[in-house]
Amino acid sequence: MDTEAEAAYNALLTKRPDFADARKRLAVIYIRDKEPDRAIKALEGIDKIYKDVDFYRITAEAYIQKEDYASAEKVLVGALAENDKDIKLRLDLAVMYDEQKQRDKAVATIKEGLTHYPDNESFLNFLGYMYAEMGTNLKEGEKLIRKALEKKPEEAAYLDSLGWILYKQGKYKEALTYQKRAAKKAPDEEEIVSHLKAIMKKLGIKKSVDEIIKEN
Repeated sequence: MDTEAEAAYNALLTKRPDFADARKRLAVIYIRDKEPDRAIKALEGIDKIYKDVDFYRITAEAYIQKEDYASAEKVLVGALAENDKDIKLRLDLAVMYDEQKQRDKAVATIKEGLTHYPDNESFLNFLGYMYAEMGTNLKEGEKLIRKALEKKPEEAAYLDSLGWILYKQGKYKEALTYQKRAAKKAPDEEEIVSHLKAIMKKLGIKKSVDEIIKEN
């Protein structure tokens, strides 16, 4: 399907080289095909007036795929300067910082987002999880994650965050309750399963992950 779509978009761009949406969709195809240079080339043809949030997010993703994190950061930071209240842009930047182990920057990015959206569950969970990973502000982080869960009580990522921050506080039995719920909802998520295994080890549980997940 991507091959057919690529041909269709290229045919369209032959007639309308200024068609921004076609260029963005073509870039997404190239990113899926692990061809970030072609994605960036396709995006270069977009006039500044049509460079919206999607354009910047796709461009940054292409640079990240190239492992050119400096360029990705420049794109996202510049985009946020013009769209400082955009949630997705801010999350993209924070996730990139986290993946690069620049957690202080990730925390600062999300904290700034919370000044605009103090009740945004994605920001609340992200910051709480960062605290869990950093081993700091664990009580505050737990409160943030619980607040996120009030909005989406069945969200696997949030259940995982709560389980993990409880684990970091040595509350292993309570952590297991939430981690099991997370694993039941997302049994194929490696990080969630890894967290569950760590909690089981602390509790001396000899059962398999599958056995634990099947329990009530």
